[in-house]
Amino acid sequence: MKSKLFFFSDRIAFLRRWWWLLAIGLVGGLLFGSGLRQFGSKTVYKSSVALQVYHLKSKSMSKQAYIRQKKSELNDLSKYSVVVKSYDTIQAVNDSLHYYYGVWINNVDLGQMFDSSVAVDGQSLTINCISSSKELSRYGVRTMARIIKMRIKDADESMNVSFRIIPGYSVQYGNTDVIFYSGVVGVFIMCMVALGIEFGGLNEQHDDHSESKRN
Repeated sequence: MKSKLFFFSDRIAFLRRWWWLLAIGLVGGLLFGSGLRQFGSKTVYKSSVALQVYHLKSKSMSKQAYIRQKKSELNDLSKYSVVVKSYDTIQAVNDSLHYYYGVWINNVDLGQMFDSSVAVDGQSLTINCISSSKELSRYGVRTMARIIKMRIKDADESMNVSFRIIPGYSVQYGNTDVIFYSGVVGVFIMCMVALGIEFGGLNEQHDDHSESKRN
């Protein structure tokens, strides 16, 4: 029991003596990682559209029937959110991009550019397209919106579908893990330095003690 207490007290004493050096290592590592991430990051562009999808409420429709209709629309949008990433949809987008804009991309790469989400009210489906090309991001999301709109109308002609362009923007994309690992490495290096100083000091004391005994 005493040996365990000595072990922990010795480690705590070490941290008290050298906390400032470990802090320097942490801060230095984080700063280095941030700079490394900034250097290795790239600018990507995100363009989005919001598809408004709904049935008109008829005058004779009861409140309960209208609620059931809204639940059905929400389920339909959830299905179309999955359709955005389907092979047939990606292929149709790719063909359209090639025909109208002279652009062709590998289907796997094109599929990774898109994601989608259903709004809480269940009346809109937001589609996003992220690309390193601003033009491709804009063309891609608008083409996808047209394809999905046609799919919805083919499945239900009575569905009202329109889409609203959401202003695009650029973002810096980089791996944030490098900041964390740089901080860990910085602390580790300074810990080794502190241990080297500690053991160096102990060895000097041991040598001085041995020398005094011989004298």
